Amino acid sequence: MDGESLCAGRCSAHWRFAVVLRLLLTALLLQASVAVAQETVESRERRVYRLAVFPYLSPLRLEPLFAPMAAEFRRVLGREVRLVTRSSDARFRAALDREAFAVVFVQPFDYVWLADRLGYRPLARSARDLEALFVVRAEASASGLRDFRGQVIAFPPAASAVTRLALAALRQVGLQPQRDFQPRYDSTHWACMRSLMAGWARACVTAASPLDLYRDHARHPVRVIFRSPSIPGPLFAAHPRVSLQERARLRAEIVSWGRSEPGRRILTGGRFPGFVPAADSDYESVRRFPGDLHGGG
Repeated sequence: MDGESLCAGRCSAHWRFAVVLRLLLTALLLQASVAVAQETVESRERRVYRLAVFPYLSPLRLEPLFAPMAAEFRRVLGREVRLVTRSSDARFRAALDREAFAVVFVQPFDYVWLADRLGYRPLARSARDLEALFVVRAEASASGLRDFRGQVIAFPPAASAVTRLALAALRQVGLQPQRDFQPRYDSTHWACMRSLMAGWARACVTAASPLDLYRDHARHPVRVIFRSPSIPGPLFAAHPRVSLQERARLRAEIVSWGRSEPGRRILTGGRFPGFVPAADSDYESVRRFPGDLHGGG
């Protein structure tokens, strides 16, 4: 073997080693860049708070009501706040179980479950207590709950607060579902009202705010023939990771909406009665209500 052939063999080996080394260094640099980028994204996401609203109306109808609230939260906290919901009550409640939403607007039974299991803190609740309203068409002859014997009654989802209140009221007068009346569980309060207006049900069970919104758009008059005993209403609550100072800012902002023009527009747009500071003890009556707090009943 001559010197030129020996050099060629050695040079080729050195060249291959250099290429492999360069590829390894490039891969390590790329991996480090991806890790840094991922860490930056995760850090940015940790700065983002999500306001999760229970879907008592469809997401399309909720967005214009709660987007202004998210904007106000963004202003007082100095961080991004994203409005989120889910397409159904069941999906929303499943999301509550697995996702750490910073702020939630939820019905009373879901709040108690979140507080007791996940440590959520109350911020502000509806200034109006929650009642289940039995609504009929204006020309209907029904005047009391016993008039629904043998009839179809439309409800929001089975685990909703007004459905639980309504079923308890019906049982108080001796009416049991399936035996004495046929329950029809719809996806939202407006879907319940559509069942009434379409003639698929003799009554719809709803709450005051969604009923007021419906009346703003409805062509056919309706009337309330029964109101259930009340419990404390829907509320805003915060995840434990939201600092004490941030919770104080949010609470002060929410309860101030009735005292400013932008705040009054928020309340009027969603037919909200205003909000007052909430304490966990306000919901003891909900804890004592029969049935599974995070399920049907």
